[in-house]
Amino acid sequence: MPTLADILVQRRRFVKARRRHKPKAVKRQKYPRQGLLLLSKFGLDRWRGKSRLLREHLYPSLGGLLQQAALDESGGYRKDSVNDDIIRVFSGLQLLFARRYTDEAAEIAVTEAASRIDIHQSGEHQKQIKSALGVELIVPEPGVAVAVGGFITENLDLVKTLDGDDFAAFSSIVRRGISQGLRVGDIRAELEHRLQISKNRALFLAVDQTNKLFGKLTKLRQESVGVTEYTWDTSQDERVRPRHAELHGTRQAWKNPPVVDLKSGRKAHPGGDYRCRCQGLPVFPAELLAA
Repeated sequence: MPTLADILVQRRRFVKARRRHKPKAVKRQKYPRQGLLLLSKFGLDRWRGKSRLLREHLYPSLGGLLQQAALDESGGYRKDSVNDDIIRVFSGLQLLFARRYTDEAAEIAVTEAASRIDIHQSGEHQKQIKSALGVELIVPEPGVAVAVGGFITENLDLVKTLDGDDFAAFSSIVRRGISQGLRVGDIRAELEHRLQISKNRALFLAVDQTNKLFGKLTKLRQESVGVTEYTWDTSQDERVRPRHAELHGTRQAWKNPPVVDLKSGRKAHPGGDYRCRCQGLPVFPAELLAA
């Protein structure tokens, strides 16, 4: 913990630096690509695991399941024997998946991604401060650790939900295909289509969650140095949503998020809306800007 003497030394350095410094325009923060790449890799690795399980373990057994269903219909077996086999097959698939992709490994991967985003945003935050004030400001950030911890917990829950949805969808496709008497090729085609949906969801979550944490850390760190307002800044390309484009250049208060969707009335700060790439550029108080 800094002593009074440390604080006074830092204050004298701050005043000297401020007298020499000419404030510059605050630039956008660079995007946390390393964190995004780690989250994307994490999601794609799990998706590849599901794809491999289907192709190596489920697809070879589809023909047998269809034959058994035909025997069930003709009275050769118990009416529900094929359902028992489907349950057994998917229980085995999920067990194999859980052994390969453990909760511990997931927590390590998500924690590493969160740490990269946090470190990157902290550096970009200090660059903005130094551009405007001429010095770095090191202040307590009690909310940052809470936000990072919440991000880790939320994403581990999202991963479990995504995995559960995927296996439930795979099982439903097989059951429906068998009950309708579809061919093996048709069932496989449906499963491959569902795998593509799973891949798209994993990539969507990686981008969306990276943006949300990046935006939240920006808000917390700006507030920690006394910034209460920001200027909404978009990426200014063809992918910017019309409402976000309307907000571009407007001054907003961190304590009151603006409406980002006029139909639903949904409110959010930059990065809080789904896949939002906007940023909040700090509006520094006059007492910080004055020498």
